[in-house]
Amino acid sequence: ERLGLKNFTGKKKKIFKIKYYDLIHYGFFEKAQNGKKLLIYNQGHGGSPFEFEYFSEIKKKFISKDYDILSLSMTGIGFNEDLEIDFPGYKKNKISSNHYTYKTFYDPEKPNKEPLSLMTSGNYYLIKNLINNKNYEEIIMVGISGGGWYTTILSAIIPEIKTSYSFAGTMPILLRVFDKFAGDWEQYDSSLFEILDYDSLYILSTLDEKFNSTRRHVQVYNKEDPCCFNEKSANLLKFILNESYSINNFEIKIVDNNKHSIDTKFFF
Repeated sequence: ERLGLKNFTGKKKKIFKIKYYDLIHYGFFEKAQNGKKLLIYNQGHGGSPFEFEYFSEIKKKFISKDYDILSLSMTGIGFNEDLEIDFPGYKKNKISSNHYTYKTFYDPEKPNKEPLSLMTSGNYYLIKNLINNKNYEEIIMVGISGGGWYTTILSAIIPEIKTSYSFAGTMPILLRVFDKFAGDWEQYDSSLFEILDYDSLYILSTLDEKFNSTRRHVQVYNKEDPCCFNEKSANLLKFILNESYSINNFEIKIVDNNKHSIDTKFFF
């Protein structure tokens, strides 16, 4: 009721819930007629995927091609918004949708856990729990904005994801000098980036569990995106990677779109 999804019922639809500390993450699952493949979709800071027409088009098309759909949201946003939160180190009166909230996380009983794990563990578990109980022939992940960030992070550490598309989701920190350098804590201020940069995550997203380049990762940027990243940064990233690396199955695409959205023509 909170999400306006009272009709999300039936034998082919399920809602999954994972809770750790006092943080909750939901996953909305829809089964295709002969679902032997899976599309994982993560919306960004805009809210629930079901609020966006382009997601409805993507979902409808992939279901028609026998893909089951797992719809996810960011921590504290969309499905997971306005839920009571608490965790070790939590500063009261902070809001879950402001991801700087999680920077103060420290659990003395689990001192090796990093603050970023609060944002990644929920969606990671929802994905792994589903695919460990299914025998999917193909798994694709798609996300935009913060959901594109999740797509880059999670496809790097879940080798079962064979193809991943991050729309306006990430940019190497050095190249963000050409951008407004806006963005949330998880994009550039996490301790994760003390040991690696996004180019490492891009490479990992193309490698399987044996470190062979058998997977595909695509970073997609909108030509005139009013929110996140710009064509100049994307072209420079493309040039640097082409000159400096030989990465199989990694692509950078720039689409003619002046909105912070997914142009569904990219897929269809």
